[in-house]
Order: sequence, then C-alpha cells, then structure tokens
Amino acid sequence: MKLILAFVLGFGIFSCKESEDPITQSSLQYFLVGIQPSWAPNMDFIPVSDSLYYYQFNDDGTFLKRVGDQTAKGTFKDPEIEDFDGIVLTFEDQDSDLIHSCFRGEEYLNNLGNNELSGTWQACDGPTHFFKAIYNPNNLN
Repeated sequence: MKLILAFVLGFGIFSCKESEDPITQSSLQYFLVGIQPSWAPNMDFIPVSDSLYYYQFNDDGTFLKRVGDQTAKGTFKDPEIEDFDGIVLTFEDQDSDLIHSCFRGEEYLNNLGNNELSGTWQACDGPTHFFKAIYNPNNLN
C-alpha cells in the first residue's frame, strides 16, 4: 500500500508542467525578492529580503497588493495575449499609487516559472520587480 501511495505521489509531482498558471493557491503570497533598474550605468539585480511588498491571489479571482502600509485590491485573469505568459491585474481604484505599470488601472505580471513572477514596469522606464511565491500559513490580509 505504501508503495502504491509513493508511486501516485511521485507521478503527480513529476507530471506537473513548469509553466503552469502561477496562481493556484491562495495560501501563497508573492513577495518582492529583487529589483533591477531599467536604465542606469549598472543594471545589476538588487536582492530584497524581508519585503513588505507582496501580492496575494485568492481562489475567487481577486487579489490584494500590499506595499508597506498601503493596500490595493482588484481582480486578476490570464489574458489571451500572444507571446505573453502571465496575468493581468485590474485595480478597483484605477488611479491607485500602487499600480506599477504603463497602463491606467492595470498591471501585468510575467510568469517566469518556478512560482516566480516579474513586473512589466520597465517598458515605461520603471524598475523590474521580481516576486517569489513563499508559503505562509497565516493569511496576510
């Protein structure tokens, strides 16, 4: 019986695609883990630890974005855009200061695989933000 259980679990783990939708569990929060300037003499990756900047995605299609003491809410979806593997966030407050994007009211996040996301703000001279899903059993809302 243990052998069958081990086989089933092993098969399930190895059959997952790396490029699966990064948003599958509301118990995962995506924390800022690094920044890369979009224009500068030195565009090195700058690691960030103990970040107060994160996204939490909920099973009902809503999200919460927290940067320090500020929060923003909205909905997310997997858009059907050619050559884009990621998600689009639509904010309730279309003019929120927490929208890091070239577009009013929307923010796009690239799926990098391995439960990692990156922002697209660099397209309009903002820095590139990198996020990693970190398991946290406490709900951070």
